[in-house]
Amino acid sequence: MTRSLLPALALLVAASPTVAQSQAGEQAAIDAAMRRAHLMYWYDQAAWHGTDAMLANAKEVASRIGGWIVDGPAEEPLLIFYSKGTDPAPLYIARFRNGRLVEGRAARDDERGLITPTRNRLIHAVAVARDALQRANVTRCSDAQFNSIVLPPEVEGGPVRVYFLTPQTATDMIPFGGHYLIEVDTAGGSAPVRKFTNSCISVATQQPDGAKSLGLVITHLLDPVPTEIHGFSAMAARMPVFVGTRDKRIWRVEPASAGPTVRLVQED
Repeated sequence: MTRSLLPALALLVAASPTVAQSQAGEQAAIDAAMRRAHLMYWYDQAAWHGTDAMLANAKEVASRIGGWIVDGPAEEPLLIFYSKGTDPAPLYIARFRNGRLVEGRAARDDERGLITPTRNRLIHAVAVARDALQRANVTRCSDAQFNSIVLPPEVEGGPVRVYFLTPQTATDMIPFGGHYLIEVDTAGGSAPVRKFTNSCISVATQQPDGAKSLGLVITHLLDPVPTEIHGFSAMAARMPVFVGTRDKRIWRVEPASAGPTVRLVQED
């Protein structure tokens, strides 16, 4: 599928409601993926704007930073930059509310308790996942470093989900290739690297004549339904993503403030 199909898809969406409901198992998978996408987007935004705030207000801590984590609800995420070494301490914290920075400052010496056992698990999971990614020798789709997003367990005892994403390096291109997921269990073991595409691919947000696209179009062969990457990309692009899955169905992934939504717009 290419961007040339966008006009026909737009007419299809305008003229027809949802063609059919997906099965219960598929719907559960879609709902879980879009919940993750919602968190991923706002966690990524927090890391981006929190980094800007740290460099503007407390640049002196930058050389001591070993990494960062974000947790909390999508509406009020908390970013913590932590120190290098086996006993990480908080160096800089940034709090957000509804997409706005409401507090950004260097951490105090008496705030080591911010690195709770739960957050320490997230920090450890990043290190484990990064090692697993290097061993897997995955395809890189950019010379830029991966962006990492860590999602806490969805259920007690569940795995930490660590995503390594190809960064968006151009305002008019959304990368869909080179995104990976590694799950880290409670014992610190990593699952096999999960890829979301078979190749590197980016989709333009503008038509060749410079006009803004009505949406992005991508084929997806690895899953029967859209994934969190499609939801995240719709949020990042601020426009719908039309996903053609391997069974020739077409889905519309729509960005929304409460989280991306998905509906089936065509069946084979």
